[in-house]
Parts: sequence; structure tokens; C-alpha cells
Amino acid sequence: MMLTLLVIIPLAGGFLAWLLGRWHPRWARWTALAFSLAGLGLTLAIWARHFLGSPAVATGKWVEQTDVSWILNWASASTWPWTASASSCSCSPSP
Repeated sequence: MMLTLLVIIPLAGGFLAWLLGRWHPRWARWTALAFSLAGLGLTLAIWARHFLGSPAVATGKWVEQTDVSWILNWASASTWPWTASASSCSCSPSP
């Protein structure tokens, strides 16, 4: 949800600033500033919640780890059509 808001806030602010800019350029500037500060505030809130509220920061292990061994297992177990040998083709030769 946070990523969605980080995308929607600037888009909505830009659209609203564009609409308000038709009547008065100063309104567009203030609207753009307000939405930019809202996006900055949300970004800082996410940062603070992640880095300041996490016990992993105190231990220095703030990098997330991901286990991707299933990708290698899946890739080796799959039969890819382009890896089949030519001898296994049951095609009849064309005349």
C-alpha cells in the first residue's frame, strides 16, 4: 500500500497542479509544493519505521536476505522445449 501511495501522491498532485495552473500559476506552484512535501513526509515515515523501529539496525544486520535456491531447483527440473535434443523429435522428414 505504501508503494502505491508513493506513486499516486505525485501523480495526483501533478494532475491537480495542471488543472489549477489553468486559472492561476501560483496555485499550481503551491499545490505542487504541498504534494511534494506529502510524498517526502510519507517517504520519511517509511524510512523511520523501517530503520528506527527495527531491532536489526542495532545489530547491523539491516540487509534483507532472500533464499532463491528454489529458482535453481525449478530451472533444473523443468523441461524446456528448446533444450530437447534433435534425436528425441518424432517429426517425420518433409519431402
